[in-house]
Formats: sequence, structure tokens, C-alpha cells
Amino acid sequence: MTSKIFKPAQVNEVVIKRQDGSLFAIVPKPRQSSPFTVAGIKIQATTEDILEAIRDRRKSS
Repeated sequence: MTSKIFKPAQVNEVVIKRQDGSLFAIVPKPRQSSPFTVAGIKIQATTEDILEAIRDRRKSS
């Protein structure tokens, strides 16, 4: 269960003021995407074309 403080902090900065006057901020951190998440490209190659190219490359190595 999300507390009354953390729920708004998921979107906005929440400032907490202690009785002694000290201030603390809870700031949402943006989610980082995986470095392996890449945009796709449109090509005319079929899966078989790609697999054939891989096989050819492996044979020549």
C-alpha cells in the first residue's frame, strides 16, 4: 500500500518540513529504459534472408 506521502511523490516533488525547520524533498526519479530497447527499422528482408546472411557470415569466419 502506498502512503499519503509517496503516492503524490510518484509524480511531483514532495517537501517535508520537520519540527526543527529542516527540509527534505522526495523527488520522483524518471524510469530508465533498457539500453537494449531500440527503435525498429522497416526493411524488405525476410526472416529467411536474415538467417541466410548469418549462416553465410559464420561459414566465412
